[in-house]
Amino acid sequence: MLTREVGSEPKDNRQMQADVYRLAYDFTTGTGEVYGADPVDMAGTIALFNRIDGDVSCIKTFIDGVPDTEYRKQGLKWMAKPA
Repeated sequence: MLTREVGSEPKDNRQMQADVYRLAYDFTTGTGEVYGADPVDMAGTIALFNRIDGDVSCIKTFIDGVPDTEYRKQGLKWMAKPA
């Protein structure tokens, strides 16, 4: 599991277009997690996790600790659904 925490104050991530507290990625399951204060940009978030691991298949986002959105790769397309 790869985890990056920025501390108690969120950090602006221009690619995800959101203030982010923490990123996590599990190489075993291909699942990423984003914890922030705002909704993230889908395309930017997927691009960021693809750079971490090209086999990423699921990204879960949380706003202030509450599940927000789940992105899942289906074939070559990514689909979003509310958590």
